[in-house]
Amino acid sequence: LLWEKKDNKTTAEFIHQYKYAKNFVDRREAIDYVSKHKAEPGAYDILKEGLNDPYYKIRERVLALIVKDTLDAVTMAKVEKMATTDDHRITRSLAMNVLIETHDKKYLPLYVKAATDSSYTVAAAALEGIIDLDEAKATSLLPLLQKDAKGRLKEAVEAVVMLTKGDRDFNELFNDYSTIKSLQEKFGATFNFVDFLAKVTTTENFKKGVDEVIVFRDKVAQYGVAPQINTALQGMAKKKTAFKAKAQDAAAIDLQLAYLKDKMK
Repeated sequence: LLWEKKDNKTTAEFIHQYKYAKNFVDRREAIDYVSKHKAEPGAYDILKEGLNDPYYKIRERVLALIVKDTLDAVTMAKVEKMATTDDHRITRSLAMNVLIETHDKKYLPLYVKAATDSSYTVAAAALEGIIDLDEAKATSLLPLLQKDAKGRLKEAVEAVVMLTKGDRDFNELFNDYSTIKSLQEKFGATFNFVDFLAKVTTTENFKKGVDEVIVFRDKVAQYGVAPQINTALQGMAKKKTAFKAKAQDAAAIDLQLAYLKDKMK
């Protein structure tokens, strides 16, 4: 039987549902509703209350729903505690994702400690946090983390390896990226390659790399992933701009930024 559920409950009723419903589906339904009505009275309070839910799937759902939000100090303290003490590894990694979005250096010691967690998922999230705050520290951990890296951790380690590359590696990395046949595999590799382009100083190589990414972006636009690639390119442009202050040839970086801006139109 195919059917579509239409629910006419108010926000207050969904809040009541979360507080008193005993089964998972009802609580999840309430959490999903208040996440879309955060500005209504009591809605965000219930969403934050979900961080204390006895079922880890609800806690994970809430973390995913608030990851981009600006949170108060009490909630951030709760998330920080979850990142280090929650019983479920996925929950800990999602809590760490929330911390990473703040770009706050006070969490760096937490990330460094968690980078050697027995869970590849937690270690990967921690390493991503380190990359965001201290690339030199991230690269210093490579010898240790490369010994046993699987799944998401392997991807994070590969991202750190890319930080050690420069102009001398362009031909090799461009060839590796441009010859990937699988769209899914190339999509995953695109973000590391874009990060690498931030360090490419030769304008000719930079343009060649950007062209390859743009061609791929347009090819997979039908799948709705172009905005993610654009965001990565914009992030790379910010890094380029930051590098300009220390660059020997700032004019070359201006040319590269102008080229990128034109290509992203």
